[in-house]
Amino acid sequence: MNQHKKVTFDFSNYNYGTYDLAVPIYLPLKSLLPLIIDSLDIEIYELKMQIKVMTKNQLLVENDRLIDFQIADGDILKLL
Repeated sequence: MNQHKKVTFDFSNYNYGTYDLAVPIYLPLKSLLPLIIDSLDIEIYELKMQIKVMTKNQLLVENDRLIDFQIADGDILKLL
């Protein structure tokens, strides 16, 4: 069973670009997002724990996990 998905994270609402990443699907957003931001070495001070899945019109919040929303390879996740 694959524990990671290859997705695009869109940070354009925070004046950063898009990043193609392989991320774990079992972590809640409140744990996953700080790890991603730290690994990309970007600074976001007022981060909302909300992600819109652009390819599926879903909204994920802080306790949601990617596995629970059938996030697939190639999905675009935009930070709100």
